[in-house]
Amino acid sequence: MKFNLRLLLAGAATVAGSLFPPSATTEIKVGPNYPTDYFSSPLDIPLVLSGTFAELRPNHFHGGIDIKTDEVKNIPVYAVADGYVSRINISSTGYGNALYIAHPNGYTSVYAHLDAFSTDIARWIKNKQYEKQTWAIDEYLPEGLLPVKKRQQIARSGNTGSSESPHLHFEIRDSQTEVTINPLLFGFKVNDKIRPILQSVYLYNMTDPDRYFLQRKYNLKNNGIGNYVIGDGKGSINLLSVGTTQMGIGIKCYDQTSDAYNKNGVYSITAYNNGTIFYSHTMEKVGFDETRCINSHTDYKEQRDGNGFAEKCFVDPGNHLQIYQQLNNQGIVDLADGQMHKITLEVRDAVGNLSTLNFMLQYKPENTYTLPASEPYAAYFQYNTPNIYTADKFKIDMPTGVLYNNLYFKFAVNPPQSNKIYSNVFKVHDRYTPANTYFNIALQPNNLPDSLRNKAVVAYIWGTKQKSLVGTWDGDYLKARTREFGNYYITTDIIAPKITPINITPGRNMQNSKSLWLNTSDDLSGIKSYKGYIDDQWVLFSYEEKSGKLEYLFDEHVPAGKHHLRLEVSDQANNIRTYEADFIR
Repeated sequence: MKFNLRLLLAGAATVAGSLFPPSATTEIKVGPNYPTDYFSSPLDIPLVLSGTFAELRPNHFHGGIDIKTDEVKNIPVYAVADGYVSRINISSTGYGNALYIAHPNGYTSVYAHLDAFSTDIARWIKNKQYEKQTWAIDEYLPEGLLPVKKRQQIARSGNTGSSESPHLHFEIRDSQTEVTINPLLFGFKVNDKIRPILQSVYLYNMTDPDRYFLQRKYNLKNNGIGNYVIGDGKGSINLLSVGTTQMGIGIKCYDQTSDAYNKNGVYSITAYNNGTIFYSHTMEKVGFDETRCINSHTDYKEQRDGNGFAEKCFVDPGNHLQIYQQLNNQGIVDLADGQMHKITLEVRDAVGNLSTLNFMLQYKPENTYTLPASEPYAAYFQYNTPNIYTADKFKIDMPTGVLYNNLYFKFAVNPPQSNKIYSNVFKVHDRYTPANTYFNIALQPNNLPDSLRNKAVVAYIWGTKQKSLVGTWDGDYLKARTREFGNYYITTDIIAPKITPINITPGRNMQNSKSLWLNTSDDLSGIKSYKGYIDDQWVLFSYEEKSGKLEYLFDEHVPAGKHHLRLEVSDQANNIRTYEADFIR
């Protein structure tokens, strides 16, 4: 890519002068009036945040706030208001041990990554798990079964599920729609006197809105209290003369609170062109049906390349997020008049701290860009219609809603590079284009032995790791659902999961042990299920996917004496591994 971008430098006097006259700032606008004195704190310790609402995460917006627990587990967790336990979810991933409490005012509070529950709730959970003979449950409870009072202890904080360190994940949801709402709008107090930090601004060439691309990125520097300018290390750049009339703008930024070092998400971004708003969004609420649109809201290529999240101040046509409040021309800045355009970006956190970026944009025809060469493509997909493409031994079926933008679909076929690959390697577009919903791909194998047909999986490379999808046979094709573009092929999974005993050996006396502990792992398709039996009776083993830990806490189901353990673990390809051992309790 060739650049010919003129940078017109001006001194500090110009920054304070006619180029950037003072401009009014907007007030924070939220939706309906949320009750600010109804809920109490879920913890007895100060609310110090390690994560904010709608913070940018891989493939989703953060659904609540993460409250620090001083890197320890078992901090008492309290109901924030009267209500009843409406849902209990126990999972090895995601929220881990999670509790949902419905309140009379129409909201539901959610407490996740819990380590333990209060006695009555724990008793109900264990009875349900033994009734269903499964540790993982997702149960909806009727009103009146498990009522709670405001400030009643309901659980203890933990590090379960996909949590990377001990903390409490806390949410407020609309009980009818399940839409998550920013808890800080309900009066929960955090110590925050720090303005958002602005890192860099992005300029996108929107000449072809179907193939727009990042033209340039500039670092930013704080030129005063929350007043940012473009800086190149030699001074401030006030005016950018560009060679396109259609410009998209993005910004990378984060927020911090006064009591924590964590780089959190910001609350709102508002962008002005000559004093008129052309883009604004506010992180007031986000629905689970739209959360994956984060991959359209941000620069997906930057994120996939490991450069963090840059928020675009323009909106793809297939992006159905409801966070956008004002949008002119989809957020694209029209510079065709050749005049200087004052661009202002205002970034706020949830308590109103403000940081501002000002710079000028001007179209100069002589500053033409050499556009990237257009790559060959196999088909042109429209974002608002179904799209189907068929090639030799390959099919793709994409329903409406998969794409955020029209797509010049690229496709290529390469021969396998390993005798463990039983198909061609199909290059399905590229890893830099996000998909919003699942689509179907179907691959036809080469030289797959009939004896391995039931062990075949659709595989792809994610980063440096081989991953697989659960496939089903449709005639001669192996079909799978995916939400990622990339290189796909057929391989087989014939290796059963591994079971590693941690604190048990055959014949061991475990009278002084509180639990049985083993680890499990799988090389490709992943753990599908597990069952633990003692003396041929099912017992409750918990499972932690991130560590592979399987643990049975000794209880009334295993009295003193000699016993026999049998543990069966299967993967998605139905390979089964069994571990057996006698022990004394």
